[in-house]
Amino acid sequence: MRVLLVEDDPMIGESVGKGLRSEGLTVDWVQDGRRAELALENAVYSLVLLDLGLPRKDGLELLQDLRRRGHSLPVLIITARTRYRTGCVASTAAPTTTWSSPST
Repeated sequence: MRVLLVEDDPMIGESVGKGLRSEGLTVDWVQDGRRAELALENAVYSLVLLDLGLPRKDGLELLQDLRRRGHSLPVLIITARTRYRTGCVASTAAPTTTWSSPST
């Protein structure tokens, strides 16, 4: 399985990538939304792990563009944001589920 990891924080990106690789997955890691777009144009992925707060192009904007173009690729959002509008994420092209951890 080939996964695109889109995360700008080096510590998180390295840790998540290492964990996924240890499970036998192939991981391409990019650190901004524009590079993610290029990666998605040039390779086939089974899953995208997507941070929302990215340089050069916001993760939510990247996801909206992806869905608008008809891509139904599964996307798992990983973010430190505590709130965002789930209505922006919803799409008829692909079901989207959102989950927020309880505040501590």
